[in-house]
Amino acid sequence: MNLRDALCDLRDAKELESKIFWIDRICINQGDSNEKNTQVAMMGEIYQNADRVITYLGAAVDSLQEERGLNLPKGLEAYYQDDPIMLHSCQSPHEASLKVYSGEIKTLPQKPAELGVDIGQEKVSGHDWRWLYDVCFGEWTQRLWMVQEQLLNRNTIMLRGPHVLSWESVAGIVLLASTQILPQGLYAAFWRRKGRDRIPDGFADAVFFLSITRCHIVKGNCRLEYTLRATMHCLRALQCHDPRDRVYALMSICSDIGKLGIVPDYSHSNTALRFSPKLAQRLIETEMNLHILTDVCTRHPPSASRALPSWAPGMYIINIT
Repeated sequence: MNLRDALCDLRDAKELESKIFWIDRICINQGDSNEKNTQVAMMGEIYQNADRVITYLGAAVDSLQEERGLNLPKGLEAYYQDDPIMLHSCQSPHEASLKVYSGEIKTLPQKPAELGVDIGQEKVSGHDWRWLYDVCFGEWTQRLWMVQEQLLNRNTIMLRGPHVLSWESVAGIVLLASTQILPQGLYAAFWRRKGRDRIPDGFADAVFFLSITRCHIVKGNCRLEYTLRATMHCLRALQCHDPRDRVYALMSICSDIGKLGIVPDYSHSNTALRFSPKLAQRLIETEMNLHILTDVCTRHPPSASRALPSWAPGMYIINIT
């Protein structure tokens, strides 16, 4: 994601009256470990107390395609406005898919007019769906650090080019694709263009967790009471560049961080090889069980350092291009 594009679009967005922004790439010196330790510990408070959080979806490309494409999330959000209650009562994407097949949740209409949108053609083309997937499945669905941005502030919006979209309309596309309501052939093709022969294991669980949790938080139906171990497992498919961020990126949304005694430490001595076994020990002592072993037994374990003990939490990097 290009920072210059983001700054220009923030400047040009007519719906954003305030032009004062806190941007982590600019405000945190990534090369200073001591500063990172301090700032990372404060990030939860920063997002919670912000007037608004803006998730950037990238610069606009083709004006005609952008105009057609931006209407689709709005139309789909309106069409499925009665179904989120049904979706949000599910415990997993698989359960939601079963409700689609049983007819409890509506299937996708064939014509754009049924969505209440005019895109200048009788049906949504493959090109339009590809654009939609490229925009809606951007970095915000793939980077671990962006989870806290989506969950800690109720006033969160999306920005595509200089155009504002509601968080719900964009997240709805991700949720509908993950529950097999949107065209699955094009969804699989999207991941192949990303260099993946299949949808990453755990990805659907991660986006489902994010969408459902935020919906309940916005409605005031839940607080963030997730444990670190459960959250790490649920979001295991998301990307981070520093293996220690498997923990540090989730500190502000987990309820047991204080009991675990974890504070950010990006020093050279605190390597993943040293940190992971210590974390395993703290989790076992705090939870007083061996449930951590169920999280390290995965069907397709990600590439991890072979030097780590098999029982230690995975401190690995996933790069999604």
